Amino acid sequence: MRKRTVLVWVFIALLGCARPSWAGLYDPTQPLQPVPDPQEFLLRQLAELRSLGPPDVLLGGQTSAARDEALARIQHLRQQGERLSAADTAALGALLIRVRRTQPGGQDFEEALQVLEAARRRFPRDFYILTNLATAYQLTGRLDAAASLLQEALDYAPPELRTLERYHLQLVRERSREQVTLGLAPLDRLFLGPDRTPVRYVGPQGEWQVGTLADAERAKLPNGSVAEAMRIVQHLLLWFPDDARLMWQFGELANASGDLKTAALALGQAVYNFRLSTPQLKERRFILQEAVAWREVLGRAGDEDRQLAWLLQTVAASVPGLPQPDVSGVMVAQGVALPRPKDLFGGGLLIGGAGSSGEDPAEEPPVNWIATVSWQGWTAVGVGVAVMLLLFALQLREWLRKRTT
Repeated sequence: MRKRTVLVWVFIALLGCARPSWAGLYDPTQPLQPVPDPQEFLLRQLAELRSLGPPDVLLGGQTSAARDEALARIQHLRQQGERLSAADTAALGALLIRVRRTQPGGQDFEEALQVLEAARRRFPRDFYILTNLATAYQLTGRLDAAASLLQEALDYAPPELRTLERYHLQLVRERSREQVTLGLAPLDRLFLGPDRTPVRYVGPQGEWQVGTLADAERAKLPNGSVAEAMRIVQHLLLWFPDDARLMWQFGELANASGDLKTAALALGQAVYNFRLSTPQLKERRFILQEAVAWREVLGRAGDEDRQLAWLLQTVAASVPGLPQPDVSGVMVAQGVALPRPKDLFGGGLLIGGAGSSGEDPAEEPPVNWIATVSWQGWTAVGVGVAVMLLLFALQLREWLRKRTT
C-alpha cells in the first residue's frame, strides 16, 4: 500500500512539470487534452471526468478510483495551508470543483468557492485563479459574476488560451441573457458570423440534413473550419462534462463533418444521459440513428447497384401482391447474406415494430382478399407503387452521389 502511494505522488510530481494547455477550469500542475478519437472522448474521457463527482446512491454509492485519488490529492494540498503557491491553489480549486464536495451532505462547489475567493484576495491578478472562480460561479448559477471575472481574466490570459477563453465568455454571456424551460433548452449561440447571426446547422437547401453543412453556415465557424469548432467544443466539454447543450453542439458539428456515428452518440447522450428533451434535438437523434443503421446495412451490399437491388427487393416485399424482382444473381455474386427484408409499412424497417420480434404469427384461415379488390383498386395500387419505387430510387441515387463527392 505504501509503495502504491509513493508511485501515485511521483506520477503527480512528473505531471507538475508540464505546462497547462486547456481552458476554463485549470489545474496548472496537470494539463488535460481531448483524446484524438471523438468516440473515445465521449465514452471514456468524459465518463472518467464525471466519475470524479459524488457517487450515485441509486447505483450502490461506490466511489471511483479516480475520485479517491482526487480526494487524496486535495487533502495533501490542504495540509500545506498558507504555503500554497498560486498554481497549487488554482489546482486545489479545480479539484474541488471536479469532486463537487468532499463530505457527505455538503453543498456542491461551496468548498471550491471558499478556497478560490480567498485565493483571489491573495493573488488578484492570477489568470488561473480568476478563471477557476468564474467557472465555480457559472456552475452555481451566478452567470453575471462569472462573465465579469472572465472578462477580467482575459487581460492576464496567455496568448495561446485567449481564443478558448473568449468562447467561454461568449457561452456565459449568451446563457445569462436567455430564459429557457428546463429540459427544452435550444442550441447555444456559440459561433457567430460577422453579422452576429449564429450558425444554423442546415444544408444547402436551408433544412437540416444528414452529414452536410451549407457553405454560408460553415463560414460562421472559427476560420470556416468544422474541425476547429469541434476542438473548441471539446475543450468546453472537458470542464463542463455534464452539459447537455454542449453535447448537442458537439453532435451537430460531428454531423457536419460527416461523422454520423459520433453525431448519433453525442445526441443520444444529450437525450438519454442528461434528459434534454428539445423536440428538434430528439428528431435529429432519431434520424441520425436510422442513417447509421442504413449505412451499416448498405455497406454489406457492396457497390451501388447491389445496394439498389436489395432495397428494391425490400420495398417489393412490403407491398401485398407485388411481384418481387429477381435479384438472386446479385446476391450470389455478392457472397454474403443480407438482412431479410421487413415490412416497411406494417412493422417498420430497422426500428422494430410488428413482425420484427422473431415470433411466428398465429395460424389464420386463408382469405381470398384478391377477389375483393376491383380493377380500379389494382390500377391505383400499381400506379402508387410505381411512383413510390421511382422516387425511392431517385432519392437513393442522389444520396449515394453525395456520399461519393
